[in-house]
Amino acid sequence: MPASPGGLFEERPGTEFGRPAGRPIAREESRAVVRRLYDGVIATGRAEDAGMVADDYIQNSGWTPDGRDGFASALMINRAAMPDGGAFQTHMVAESNRVASQSVWDGTLAQSGRPADFTTLDFFRIEDGVVAEHWESVDWVGAYQSFGLLSDEVNDV
Repeated sequence: MPASPGGLFEERPGTEFGRPAGRPIAREESRAVVRRLYDGVIATGRAEDAGMVADDYIQNSGWTPDGRDGFASALMINRAAMPDGGAFQTHMVAESNRVASQSVWDGTLAQSGRPADFTTLDFFRIEDGVVAEHWESVDWVGAYQSFGLLSDEVNDV
């Protein structure tokens, strides 16, 4: 499958849904792994806090390379751009080894001083106690407006 328009890396449909490839996983464990992800590298932007991401992690958005190091690097860049900000989960639903999460990202952009405020929907596959795969959907209108790339007059309603 080709890269998405403007994407940096090839997009894939991801793995088939079904039973976990490893040991069975309860929804509580899957929720705990994703909670550690948000409390860890997403909150801190430090690569050493990415231990709950698999070494062979698969990123399906086309914006971040596969692997723990690629994921950690992307979060380090994100946190540097918005050092006072964060991603605050508003909803999380888990079933077996799959987790869906809605988050609000807000803070101040370091370069421009503009406030950032946009949402993401993230979908995770958990295997053997770590995040093995990720899909995402971003409120690009809100994100582009936050970064000054799209007029505040544009409304996506």
